[in-house]
Amino acid sequence: MDNSFEIRVSDSRSKNLNDIPKAFFTCHPLDFNKTYSRDSVFDTICNDIFRTHEIAIYYTKDMTAEISDENRNIDLMQMNFFIVPVTYRLLTEPNRTMQSDIVFAKENNIPILPFMMEPNIDDFYSKEENFGKKQYLSPFSNDQTEISYRDKLKKTLDSLVLNNETIERIRNSFDAYIFLSYRKVDRVYANTLMHIIHDNPAFTGVAIWYDEFLVPGEEFNKTIENEIKTCDLFLLLITPNILKYNIKRKPNYIITHEYPVAYNAGKRILPVEMVKTNGIKLKLNFNSIPPTIKVSDNSTECFNKKLTEIADDLSLLENNDNPEKLFLIGLAYLNGIDVEVNISRGVKLITRAAETGYPDAMEKLCYMYRNGDYVKTDLEKAYKWGQKTYDYYAQNLGEGNRETLSWLGKLACLNSDYAKALEINEEAYYQSLKYLGEEDDVTLTILNNLALDYAKNKQFNKALEFSTKSMNIHAKKYGYEDKRTLIAIDNSLSILESTRKCPEKVLETSEMFYRCCCNLYGEKSSLALNALNRIACNYYLNKQYKKAIELGKIAHILYCDVYGDVHPETLNAINNLAYYYEKDGNLKESLNMYLLAYKFQKKILGENHRDTLVTLSNISMAYMCNNILEKALETGKEAYARRLETFGDMDDDTLTSLENLAFLYAKTKNDEKAIIYAKKAYNLSCEKRGKSDDSTVELKNLITRLNNKKDRR
Repeated sequence: MDNSFEIRVSDSRSKNLNDIPKAFFTCHPLDFNKTYSRDSVFDTICNDIFRTHEIAIYYTKDMTAEISDENRNIDLMQMNFFIVPVTYRLLTEPNRTMQSDIVFAKENNIPILPFMMEPNIDDFYSKEENFGKKQYLSPFSNDQTEISYRDKLKKTLDSLVLNNETIERIRNSFDAYIFLSYRKVDRVYANTLMHIIHDNPAFTGVAIWYDEFLVPGEEFNKTIENEIKTCDLFLLLITPNILKYNIKRKPNYIITHEYPVAYNAGKRILPVEMVKTNGIKLKLNFNSIPPTIKVSDNSTECFNKKLTEIADDLSLLENNDNPEKLFLIGLAYLNGIDVEVNISRGVKLITRAAETGYPDAMEKLCYMYRNGDYVKTDLEKAYKWGQKTYDYYAQNLGEGNRETLSWLGKLACLNSDYAKALEINEEAYYQSLKYLGEEDDVTLTILNNLALDYAKNKQFNKALEFSTKSMNIHAKKYGYEDKRTLIAIDNSLSILESTRKCPEKVLETSEMFYRCCCNLYGEKSSLALNALNRIACNYYLNKQYKKAIELGKIAHILYCDVYGDVHPETLNAINNLAYYYEKDGNLKESLNMYLLAYKFQKKILGENHRDTLVTLSNISMAYMCNNILEKALETGKEAYARRLETFGDMDDDTLTSLENLAFLYAKTKNDEKAIIYAKKAYNLSCEKRGKSDDSTVELKNLITRLNNKKDRR
């Protein structure tokens, strides 16, 4: 690994990093040390990952420094995935991450794990040139509670990296091991040589051990010796660099350690010359070195002939069509387990295994195509492999088997047609109810999803019936201090909130959810804080504004205590309070809250962030409501100018600012300017929203009133 990269691991002990999954962290330069809570963005994400997984996280200290093509092609191709904290400036300002690193990951189908660090920037995030439809994780989003964020993070990492048991299975499936000995300055040649070897079909299942990720320490020599003594072939990569002495003007490590260990252990040694090297000096430095095989860009024939001989000796062509082996070796290439990372080869091997009906391979392809990991997201292919997986279990284990029923439920989740998904989930639920019983975990998972599917299909009575049933069964089976019950309550609450038919039930369930969060995680946990915010919002929607203010103030105090004044969640609590005060008629306090939110938003989001400009527009309207018309006009003009420059004149928010200006000028008796802005807004609104839209009609009425007023004069 190139020296320009730093490494963060979960502990500081020396270790062989070949045994640890590798991720590359890249972000906007100004976001690396940005503090959202008590830690920097980098520390926050690393700590969240290290809670459940041991991963080596590579990064550059200077996020503005360009990574050379050589390092990108060799080093970054070895990464299991890229970690990207997403902010407004990352998506809108020129930076290495978006212009180079992410482009490289997309071109090579390296999985990307985005962390959404700011709210309400989805419009920028979802642009095709940015992240498109790629799912993100959000530590701060109000829509995802802490527990769901952590669960989702763990599940995502589980799909991207392998557990120790699977790694052991992979290593046991290799046909043979090659030890590749080379000087670090020849890493480009080493990478080329590995690809040449693995392009030979007989050597696809051969592992190549190399010390690219070995951290020097007291176990370094012992690890090297053990790997050489257990290998089937010692491959010596020869260029003039292999003869050069180290910085202390002594023979290099290959001459003094690696080659003697292989020679004394009687290993088969194959010297491969990739750059013309002095043969006499080779013989002087390497005792009884065998004849070298020459390899160049234009000539690999002799080398491949030698590989064929070795393949015959080691019987490498046996069991090349074994589906389990194909699957495991495919995983090895996806994850860089004792071979170079080669995503294309890994996908092909796993697909070959899946096409034989091997269930693990079919499952893997299903998840890969669903998540867009190693391949482009393709929900049709995901569903196809999910269907094949279900068919396999139904045929081999029976329709009433837990694994079969679980996959039937997963099929519903994979179907983007809401009606079809509901149909599948109904079948899955009643089958699971029949074979497993209503309290089985598989049945309950399907029941939760079924309730949500009824809601998606606007069958809200059914949705409420089944979500309530799920909540009650979970509470009976696990009690109210269990996260599974919490999820069931959350689902039920979400459905109740979407219908708005039972306001008392919404409030009752909101408070139940909050109590459970406090009991499970404490009142200062982000889960409990979000739940408290949610109760306040539900009181606000139920027009109980004073209760909303009471709870909103408590939430704001707690957010300040836990996260500090400058944090997206704290800002959200401030803005909520401003809305509550406004609806309650306390216009002065509402204005104060908007001003406070704007002050912090400028600091952490920037002056031209969409949320900042929404608040600026709200301030203008609050000034108007407080009859401070000069200030209202001043801030209204500023909000419009910034939105126009940032988003263009056809953006909804820009158009809203233009409408507000028309009404502000009318309020200040400046009828001429009011007509100018109203007509401009009306024409744009007709084009964007249509003539029958409420806003368009309101603008037309304003123009009519102003013209009538003018005529009367």
